[in-house]
Amino acid sequence: MIEIKNSYGLHASTLPNKEGLFGEFGGKIAHPELAKALDELEAGFHEIIKEDDFIAEMKRLRETYVGRPSPIYHAKRLSAHCGGAQIYLKREDLNHTGAHKINHCLGEVLLAKKLGKKKVIAETGAGQHGVALATAAALMGLECEIHMGVVDIKKEHPNVSRMKILGGKLVPVSQGAGTLK
Repeated sequence: MIEIKNSYGLHASTLPNKEGLFGEFGGKIAHPELAKALDELEAGFHEIIKEDDFIAEMKRLRETYVGRPSPIYHAKRLSAHCGGAQIYLKREDLNHTGAHKINHCLGEVLLAKKLGKKKVIAETGAGQHGVALATAAALMGLECEIHMGVVDIKKEHPNVSRMKILGGKLVPVSQGAGTLK
């Protein structure tokens, strides 16, 4: 195990503990107002993940909605250009919504629905995470609130439009630099 001291003077380990968590806080540092909600989410997850219908629904969504498993493409010309190392590309760009983000968003929204939640909230920078979450929320009938920097909103108009078309409520964030880096 390698111990690392970061710029805040906190020590971190490169390996998880016996529960699979990292560091003093287990990878979960949150404002006290969020701690109760995160604990509730974690407890709910550990119960729901055991349910056969949850696992079956996730499998069905991955196969029929996302388009998984993602195809693997042999990049022959790139392989030759790089001296013969065989290079394969996992085509996550072919997933519904065009990126890998739909994978976790579907799981999060399905979990929220199983926990009886009515709304999901997230942040996004370039907007692809927002589009994926709004897509999953629309599919499962949940409200969706997306927080996005005002600078990013101006730069990423196509994704902003998609989020709104999907029923996502966009919340402009002007604090700080107004952009997620």
